[in-house]
Amino acid sequence: MSALDGIAGAPGVTIRPGRRPGILEVVFDAKPAETVRSELKARGFRWARSNGCWYGPAERLPDHLTDPSSTGHAPDIDLLAGA
Repeated sequence: MSALDGIAGAPGVTIRPGRRPGILEVVFDAKPAETVRSELKARGFRWARSNGCWYGPAERLPDHLTDPSSTGHAPDIDLLAGA
């Protein structure tokens, strides 16, 4: 199971199109858990302090995270634990 499995549709998390084609931005209301941050980094995402979001290539995220019809929410994952 990926640390990112629970982020789509989770409270306090927004996944939106980036400023450039093929880029997504992931916004958290609070600092995400280290496991989530590490997984984003491993998938080529970087922190943009100026925008307050993680950004990276859309194709590097699992399809269920980028599919608007899917909540992708796994209630047993605490995304902010250890933040």
